[in-house]
Amino acid sequence: MKVYSGDTKEYYKANRESPDRILKEVMVLQNDLYFYGIWDETNPHSIEYMWSYGFKLSNKTESTFSYKVPDYPNAQTDDYTWERDNVKYDESIISWVFEDDSNPEEYFYSELTLHRRFKE
Repeated sequence: MKVYSGDTKEYYKANRESPDRILKEVMVLQNDLYFYGIWDETNPHSIEYMWSYGFKLSNKTESTFSYKVPDYPNAQTDDYTWERDNVKYDESIISWVFEDDSNPEEYFYSELTLHRRFKE
């Protein structure tokens, strides 16, 4: 079993001076199955911790994989998840970057960094 935790920083402006949203995230991997949880640190009114478990990693190689991220608490079906593709992975870190600058009115940049915890 491997435990990772960290955050995703989201920016809605191209200058990326400070994140507009920070999501605290945790992932527990056991073979090809995982538990995943997210909490919105930047929203003081958010009391929901979105989580999913028992999903299988998809498109797994030695250095990348894809997985489903919950959109709602207890997201156990595809209807309440979205796929995070081509995530970089090794024993110590999981990382992923997404940038959408196709619409100048709605710029979006997201950066995930999870560090391995509880190493033996």
